[in-house]
Amino acid sequence: PVLGLYGGADASIPIESVEAMKAALAAGNEASRASSIFVYPTAPHAFFNDTRANFDAIAAGDAWQRCVAFLHRHLHA
Repeated sequence: PVLGLYGGADASIPIESVEAMKAALAAGNEASRASSIFVYPTAPHAFFNDTRANFDAIAAGDAWQRCVAFLHRHLHA
């Protein structure tokens, strides 16, 4: 499974590409269908990088929780 955490305001990764990835994963095998893609509508590229001006603490905090839950769900299965 894939965990994708994207910024909706990311100019380098178009939302159309994220949607295409979601569609491809949904059409795939059982593992790919267990994937989770989430878009933070106002977050820019690299919103999780706390050393850059585009750091988004709220999106990053939520993304971290999603990451931990995803790993827990798929590594403890």
